[in-house]
Amino acid sequence: MAERIVSFVMSGGVGSRLWPLSREDNPKQFHDLSGDGSMLVKTLKRLATRDKGETPIYLIASERHAARVRDDLAAILVSAFRHDVRRPQELPTPAFAAAVRRLCDQTGAALILDDVRAGFRIDMGGSWEPLGVKPDLAGWSKAIANGHPLAAVTGTDRFREAAQQVYVTGSFWCGATPMAAAVATIRKMKEIDAIAKMRTVGTRLREGLDAQAKQYGLQISQTGPVQMPQILFANDPDFAMGNRFVLAALQRGVYMHPWHNMFLSAAHTEADIDRVLQATDGALKAVAEQTS
Repeated sequence: MAERIVSFVMSGGVGSRLWPLSREDNPKQFHDLSGDGSMLVKTLKRLATRDKGETPIYLIASERHAARVRDDLAAILVSAFRHDVRRPQELPTPAFAAAVRRLCDQTGAALILDDVRAGFRIDMGGSWEPLGVKPDLAGWSKAIANGHPLAAVTGTDRFREAAQQVYVTGSFWCGATPMAAAVATIRKMKEIDAIAKMRTVGTRLREGLDAQAKQYGLQISQTGPVQMPQILFANDPDFAMGNRFVLAALQRGVYMHPWHNMFLSAAHTEADIDRVLQATDGALKAVAEQTS
């Protein structure tokens, strides 16, 4: 073959929304990356024993693994931050982001940022903008059109010609309404400084919940960006306390999630957050009484 398409994913430190090769017809998400028994090691061993020829998927967990496939490295895919469900969220460090950027630059690979979930919530320029690292390609959706069905890929001029050679189509490909909604949404978010508004109300919520949990003797963890709150209880492996909490909050008129991150928007006001905290105060008190 004169040309080929080879896919790559990278994990380690942050960005684990990755699906390795468990079976070619049944990929599975993985979390455990350490030790000889990890899915990553098993997958690499399986790939190493394949017949000669094109390998459909490579996996790299660090720069040392990248060396194995350096000549064929096509891209490294990362998420805005680690937001696996049922576990604390983890923000990327500048050192990690810089290392990924450096690896891509050294090998000619594309750095691809999955900004579908976090796009326009952390920074208008992209979720890695505060880290000083720009991706070559980025995927967007969800907030981009304020609820209208739309997804987009942005990229550098390096990939413009290649993108023009890709044929894609869809039922709503020529839909003008989502496009207009996206333009209006982005313009409005810039005008009102939506990121700052979300950060303000998110901080108010996080600090309020911390104070309430401390008042009732409960240990909770709140991780990730304040704009995308996640609340987990300590010593709650089956999320029984989390489920009791969200049920009690729902009974008080506030819908929350026991183990998934949630989303604040520019429409939320400080009054809304105070209303939420009024409900969570009663909910946390109920959890404390049931636990004691």
